[in-house]
Amino acid sequence: MSKFVLACGWLATVLLAHSTLCQASEDYFLEVGAGLVAGQIPEYPGSAQARGFVLPFPYIDYRDDKLTIDRQAIKGELFDSGQFRISLSASGTIPVDNDEGKARDGMPELGWVGELGPSLIYDLNRNWQVKWQVRKATSWRSGKLVNVGWRSELGIGWQQDISSVVGFGKMALQSELSLNFADHRYHQFYYGVEQQYVTADRHYWQARSGVSYTRLSLGLTWRYQQLWLGLYAKYDSFEGAANRQSSLLAVSHQSGFGLAVAWIFLTHDGGKE
Repeated sequence: MSKFVLACGWLATVLLAHSTLCQASEDYFLEVGAGLVAGQIPEYPGSAQARGFVLPFPYIDYRDDKLTIDRQAIKGELFDSGQFRISLSASGTIPVDNDEGKARDGMPELGWVGELGPSLIYDLNRNWQVKWQVRKATSWRSGKLVNVGWRSELGIGWQQDISSVVGFGKMALQSELSLNFADHRYHQFYYGVEQQYVTADRHYWQARSGVSYTRLSLGLTWRYQQLWLGLYAKYDSFEGAANRQSSLLAVSHQSGFGLAVAWIFLTHDGGKE
């Protein structure tokens, strides 16, 4: 997982440097820092195993009229008409191993998965928005790229400034409820079991397209001078999932959480904050 975080850091840094060098003016917002993140996350959606971690991460927040790089994703604005926005975003997931005693024992390890695609966002008002995104997923495994399929997400999000709670600094609360879907190829990558990998505890399964899971996520951020603090938690329900009967979809409910702290040592505010 440390390699994954490092790769994301390098990718964000390269894109940040490129976009900054291409600026024709000083009209952009930029913050750069470094921090630590600790928490626990499932190895993949529906996995019975979870990983605890403590890792360094690069804090990058860059925004101009076309590009946003932050702690969650890299997004390029393709269209903006006020309430409607279309952006291009990217994200990724961690590798999954096949250690003895785990659900994927004896099966091929799953490499890094990168996702890229458009997001359609409709701002209901200052606090609420509806989002629909579609992403193409690709994995790097055994020295080559593998087509993982397509994933989509329909969600409603809410955010609120609650700085008055602490009385100093800037504090914000965010939440999102989303329904996630994927095609059969994407689900097969995580939940499919070919005949040669069948065991007494793992039956043959050819994945189906449809609902992946329902997710409720919560986040809290606090900024005071050069200090940034973030808390997050997520809860996934697999009730009604298309591949609920797969041996590799081992749980009905799943949660993850984390804490991140960063020190910001460079700031440029060109009016985009």
